[in-house]
Amino acid sequence: MPNYYLALGDSITTGYGVGSRNFALLYYSYLRTFYPNLYYKNCGIDGLTTEGLANLLFTNGNLINFVIQAEVITITIGSNDLLRVAVSISKGIRSDIFTTLSLMEKNLNLIGSQIRYLNPRALVKVGTIYNPLPAGPYSQYAGPAQTLISQANKTITHWAKRYGLRVVPIDKAFQGRERLVSGPDYLHPNLLGHQIIAAEFARN
Repeated sequence: MPNYYLALGDSITTGYGVGSRNFALLYYSYLRTFYPNLYYKNCGIDGLTTEGLANLLFTNGNLINFVIQAEVITITIGSNDLLRVAVSISKGIRSDIFTTLSLMEKNLNLIGSQIRYLNPRALVKVGTIYNPLPAGPYSQYAGPAQTLISQANKTITHWAKRYGLRVVPIDKAFQGRERLVSGPDYLHPNLLGHQIIAAEFARN
């Protein structure tokens, strides 16, 4: 049975804006120095939420098999959960932030428990959520956004400890460098951003 490096998550994992030059493939090149026979599978989905990933891990047979065979798993998730709150607020729609964080935590626990049930031995690394707003036209909202992101990252850190996952502090690596690492949409990382993310996954 082949062993895999399995990349799970949202548009950060798919490499939105940079294509195949995404952090996951860069990190895979690094992993090959330690696991020369390791296979690579990127199952990232643009726009994926914690709820979406949890559902896939319980219902998608192919994905379940990849998790079982994985030697290393990386996860970037949660940004789209928060983005939904931001969009609602920008439209003047009342959004309960605490409910969003509570549901996010519930979904993360489903993700963690299922991954560990399927594969208790895999090395699993999860990236924190970064704040892209300081780099773009919505910088005036960066402060309130950071408050929400910080709470979400506390949830991610607590979740990771509970299931024996390693936290990769993408937010700290990007802080103060937002203009350097942001793509033209001011939301997704550019090539340099993905290189930094890959380095953080290798380092942590």
